[in-house]
Amino acid sequence: MSKDADRIRRPYRSRVVEPAQPGRRAFLRTAALGVAGAPLVAANLASTPVRASATAEIVRDFEDPYLELVRLLREAAEIEHDLMVQYLYCAYSVKPAYSGIIGFAVPRPDSLLGIAVQEMQHLAAVNHLLRALGHRPVLERAGYPHETDLYPFPFKLEPISRVSLAKYAYCEAPPGALDPAKAQTTEDRAFIAMVSRVLGPDLHVNHVGTLYANVIARLAEVRQSPDAPKIDYDRWHADLVRIMQEGEVDHYRFFRNLLMGIHPIFETKATVWDLPYSHADYPGLPLAGDHTAFKGHERTIPDSLSRELAWLSDLTYWSSLLLLTLGYHHESEEVRAVPLQMAQELMLGPLGSLARALPERGYGLPFDQLSLDYHPGTDDAGTKRFILRMLAEADRKKAAVETELPYDFPPDVYAFMAERIRAGEI
Repeated sequence: MSKDADRIRRPYRSRVVEPAQPGRRAFLRTAALGVAGAPLVAANLASTPVRASATAEIVRDFEDPYLELVRLLREAAEIEHDLMVQYLYCAYSVKPAYSGIIGFAVPRPDSLLGIAVQEMQHLAAVNHLLRALGHRPVLERAGYPHETDLYPFPFKLEPISRVSLAKYAYCEAPPGALDPAKAQTTEDRAFIAMVSRVLGPDLHVNHVGTLYANVIARLAEVRQSPDAPKIDYDRWHADLVRIMQEGEVDHYRFFRNLLMGIHPIFETKATVWDLPYSHADYPGLPLAGDHTAFKGHERTIPDSLSRELAWLSDLTYWSSLLLLTLGYHHESEEVRAVPLQMAQELMLGPLGSLARALPERGYGLPFDQLSLDYHPGTDDAGTKRFILRMLAEADRKKAAVETELPYDFPPDVYAFMAERIRAGEI
């Protein structure tokens, strides 16, 4: 198993601040999220009120605002990557009958794939700001497990369900949305009761709800410092505010409507989440848990062919992240456009094809973390050589499973990408 996936990160030290106001990102760090749960009985949902819970405030580690800003941006990059991966996994777990909520890979807030693409845009924005500040990009995801008093839900890729939707609605909620004292309608109260019933009344809210607010505050401090980097502070302020606000309305409303069964896709099936997983009208596919494509791990996919296809998906995912890293390193939009486009083509092409095919075999994409680092070269030339080897590895695996590939898997995709790199397109 990847040493990155097994490493344990020190959570931020935090102090309790009253009164609690669960915010847009208050659950994001725990939005790497995984609680096993079965469909719940709707009649019991209103019986447990959400208790007021203390939120946490980020404790500043560095007096130097630049160091603190970089520290927080690294956290933001990991969080956005975590969310992107979870939303992608969730999207490809939806049954074809509910394809309307899967959507397309365009940045829209009204489908699972659209929201995942927007999280990818957030990841790009944070990394572009890191580069503008003179720091390398961050493509790693957060390491788990966390201390349970601050981070009660360990990272877990899971299919669409009442549990997963409750978490996503919680983490995207605006301030006060889960405060019973601020509920304005019967629907608001029913939603709060639902979240409380599914996730439990004692929600541990950590400091990440204030992450982007702290980033904005530190950016303002850096701007006032005598040795401030020469960047467009107004533009970055606006971008960060947009990222903060984007989830608080459209993303939140989308997940909330799905959770409450009032999305138009459900029509008269408002109690769809009360159905057993085996029911034909239940929206999610019965995927076989949180597995890995690494050999010899206790969570290794047991079916050998499925594991081989999942390993090909990992090689594709890593190749895409390596290309993103190469692109994020460059200031010029013209220079970085090609590797970023190639990364997107891998995501939409072979990775998307495998993401649609693996659930038919009972598994989702593992999205394993690469233990070899996404910054392999000492310069661009070294990184390109590494990418070429990764693409060659993927091409060999593709050849080994050629007869089992889905019909829409793009032919010669890895060889074509390698040719473009050798031709000097990047």
